[in-house]
Amino acid sequence: MNTPPPPAQAASVTPLSEQQFAAIFEFASIGMALLDTESRVLRVNRTLCEMLGRTEAELAGARGVDLVGLDDIARDRELRGLMLDGMFPSYQAEKRYHHADGHQVWTHQICTLVRDEQGRPAHFIVQAQDVSDRKAAEAALRESEERFRATFEQAALGILHVGMDGRMLRVNRKLCEMHGYSREELLGMRSAGDLSVDGGEAGRVASRRLLSGEVASYSQQRRFIRKDGSQYDARVSATVVRDAAEPYFVSIVEDISQAVADQRRIREQAQMLDQANDAILVASMDRRILYWNHGAERLFGWRAQQAVGRPFGELMGAASTISDSDTAKLLAQGHWTALVPCRTADGRLLDVERRFTLIRDEQGQPAAVVSVSTDVTQRLAAERALHALNSDLEQRIRARTAELQDTNEELRSIAYSLAHDLRAPLAAIDGFSLELARRAEAGLDDASRHYLHRVRAGVRAIGELTEAMLSLMSLSQAPLLPQGVDLSALAQGWVHRMRQQQPGRQVTVDIAPTPRAEGDARLLAELMEQLLANAWKFTGNRPHGHIAFGVLPHVPGGPNAAPVYVVRDNGAGFDPTYAAKLFVPFQRLHGVGEFPGTGIGLAIARKIVARHGGRIWAESHEGQGAAFYFTLGDSGAAGGATMGA
Repeated sequence: MNTPPPPAQAASVTPLSEQQFAAIFEFASIGMALLDTESRVLRVNRTLCEMLGRTEAELAGARGVDLVGLDDIARDRELRGLMLDGMFPSYQAEKRYHHADGHQVWTHQICTLVRDEQGRPAHFIVQAQDVSDRKAAEAALRESEERFRATFEQAALGILHVGMDGRMLRVNRKLCEMHGYSREELLGMRSAGDLSVDGGEAGRVASRRLLSGEVASYSQQRRFIRKDGSQYDARVSATVVRDAAEPYFVSIVEDISQAVADQRRIREQAQMLDQANDAILVASMDRRILYWNHGAERLFGWRAQQAVGRPFGELMGAASTISDSDTAKLLAQGHWTALVPCRTADGRLLDVERRFTLIRDEQGQPAAVVSVSTDVTQRLAAERALHALNSDLEQRIRARTAELQDTNEELRSIAYSLAHDLRAPLAAIDGFSLELARRAEAGLDDASRHYLHRVRAGVRAIGELTEAMLSLMSLSQAPLLPQGVDLSALAQGWVHRMRQQQPGRQVTVDIAPTPRAEGDARLLAELMEQLLANAWKFTGNRPHGHIAFGVLPHVPGGPNAAPVYVVRDNGAGFDPTYAAKLFVPFQRLHGVGEFPGTGIGLAIARKIVARHGGRIWAESHEGQGAAFYFTLGDSGAAGGATMGA
């Protein structure tokens, strides 16, 4: 925005002669124009002509300093009118102009009204500094800080005139701000070199080259000391005014501390990127390499000098770049990962995982692509070897499983045939022994009758074992008919039947409501019968037995886990060391004389639970009762009432 500056503070400044003014005007490194009070161009300097690519004749007589400007000139004319009315002596603004070849020229300009000795407006002086490079850098890097103001008093750059003896003749406000000194303090210094870290040695060497005519101007980086002792880096551009009464140097000082810090940071970041093991590169949107770190040199064998400026596919082979369809996905998503083959500088073929990230400019348009490449050749080879090993192992497992299935089927067939074929001989033995006992009852002594009784008891035991074996084998073959089953109701029914069969037993049975289970009703009824019968049997030596059935109050694994059901008793219990034998067919932890049975009931219970996708386990100590826990997979609902004490 165009804004007038505050009135300049009075300062002791040496007045300029006409010759000095003409020299400053003509040889100034910034564009300058002299306008009449009607804003017509009276005179322009060489720098302004070069800046706009036009001759003095083309610019002379132009209306206002707008010349061929692109900005609205109404505000400039309004401000000049206010200056003529005495509101303020000058104003500054940034403006764009058309160069003769058509491109835009950004300038920072100051318009100052000059009055005659009677205080009447005489003419305008316009100073224009070409800041196109700075504006381009700001557009690219989004740095809003202004670096160039090509005016003497209101410039964003420090400007000073230095005499041949090194003393500062004139300094602008910006230079005072940059160094932290007042104008009077700077003008009172012995030499401009007092501000430099090196005492002005670099400036003296460059100045001698100017005076000798070796160069017309110079630009160099220096380091200055502020009043508070801090230091900063600056770019100093200088030229010499020779045709003045007393030649002097004109210097423009630009604070580049931030740029130096940015460059230092960029160098540090580049050093960090170079330390990465992965290959990191930056490519333009036409796939030409812009940056190539040491990791890329190590991985692919191409030096940065060989890689920068060339397409990646030209170095690594056409297959090393992503396809057009993957590129479209990268543009849409902002990132993409691809596994591609890359051929190195020495001809080796690598499997490379390339991770692409899209970089956009300030306008949101795609500007570049960062690619991080990792050599996965060995990993893929190991994966292929592992896959081959797994395939071979799976094949062996399938073959072994088939063999085991055949063997198990054969064993089941033999066991079934054996159990089934034993029925007839056992029935015959039982029948004949019964008939023998009936006919010879009177002629047998006590020992013979005992032997005969033992024979019949053994036959019945073998029969029971045979039936148990057939029942266990049938569990593996019978299809499941799943439905909702109330296990608590099954338990109540079984207890009711047992009380009718053994009315003399003193057993307290607590059955709590439980969640409905999903399973085969026939098999779950058999499960409850086996577990409750086990508890009923092993509480037989207690004067008052206690059996409880319910579900645990806290279900491990959260609300979606299967309920854990439990049957508890205060019976004989067992040694926990042998708990694993409980569910093995015909494995008994108590003698037949103490607790009769086939030793297969818990094996049947385990088989039923396994067919329902659950598990069963037991906890006990000898003489302290037992607890049998089981689940039926994840299909049942969690929660439910807890069992009684």
